[in-house]
Amino acid sequence: MAFPVLFLHNFLFSGFAALPLAFLTLSVLKTRPASPRPGLYEWSLLIPAAVLFTLTNLAPTYAGWQMRGYWMARLYQPLFVVYLVYLMRQRQPLSVAPPADAGRGLLNPRRVATLVCAAVFLHNAAVVFGPLAKSAYAERVDWEFYGSNNRANHSLMIERLGELGRKPLGF
Repeated sequence: MAFPVLFLHNFLFSGFAALPLAFLTLSVLKTRPASPRPGLYEWSLLIPAAVLFTLTNLAPTYAGWQMRGYWMARLYQPLFVVYLVYLMRQRQPLSVAPPADAGRGLLNPRRVATLVCAAVFLHNAAVVFGPLAKSAYAERVDWEFYGSNNRANHSLMIERLGELGRKPLGF
């Protein structure tokens, strides 16, 4: 497993792909001159996560469980807060008043931020409600996030829902 590929996989699937992609898109795409960049709040969580990822994945093999690899994407799930706050910081100034240089094209900052937010919402809705519809897409995203079983490209999500039902625990 190559380190950069593992980094990309864990980065994407720590937030079920949509939020990390939105974060990456809006931080790289300069939609307007005063576009906020990741600030102290974001970096204070991103840097320790990157250090943790680097140390755990480049360390020599040790006895016991290996806390590294593709199945550890869920370890970085708390970074969704960074992605969500940054997405809100990008969208918030645009909802107050349109910038003078907003333009009317496809790269209108308000339109780009709104489309990114809508894509994140639709993706997350597909993943959250996917188990009700036995969605193969939701099952794949679930497998990439948890990845703890040995069955290649297959999650046990649909099987477990068939065995245990679709009600939350305790109901």
